[in-house]
Amino acid sequence: MLLIRMLRKLVPLLLLFALAGCVQVEQTLSLDEKGGGTLTIQYAMSKKALADLEARAKAEGGEAAEAAPFSFDEAEVREDFKEYEPLGITLTDARSWEDAESKYIRLSIRFTSLSGVMQTEFFSDRSVSLKRISNEAYELRQRGMPTEDMPSETTELMREALAGFRATLTMETPTDILETNADSHDVRKATWVFDVDKDASALARAQRMDLWVRFSAEGLSLSEYSSQ
Repeated sequence: MLLIRMLRKLVPLLLLFALAGCVQVEQTLSLDEKGGGTLTIQYAMSKKALADLEARAKAEGGEAAEAAPFSFDEAEVREDFKEYEPLGITLTDARSWEDAESKYIRLSIRFTSLSGVMQTEFFSDRSVSLKRISNEAYELRQRGMPTEDMPSETTELMREALAGFRATLTMETPTDILETNADSHDVRKATWVFDVDKDASALARAQRMDLWVRFSAEGLSLSEYSSQ
């Protein structure tokens, strides 16, 4: 099984066991001047929570026991990634490590087009588009898939279950940023942070995810794309 598919299975398990708050996720989508780029994803989870999750997964049996969170074989991952090569995707880094508190997994891939990387499972929960909105600007956008709003009582329960959960999403552009709705940005990097402990609206923001950045079209001739 591809590591990506394993990580997708990990999410509902974390919610089931109310341990998602122990997970830290960082994802960076970097677009270059030719319309290709790099995608870097890093997951971290505390060792204590991981041990509890694996114990409960074994007790539950079935698919939960088969998910094997954070099991990692670099050679196997690289071999599995070969199925993505026809899409113009190359795995450039795959590693895992740990410190005193947590375990980590980091993947970096190179892609030749947005249309290629969008066919992987990394973006199964959202849509991505790139379009020229004027002679001066392109817009790169990520949207969450349509969902029904959660009742306020459900949101509160989710917030409690996800205490400590933090996701950082970053988009890097090939030219200077003109405008964005990011939480913070510099010349060519925009970042959104969903931190349940520090932001009471983090769950609602994540639920209606709409992240966009507009950057200079000067010197660029990029192919427009939409995964919708």
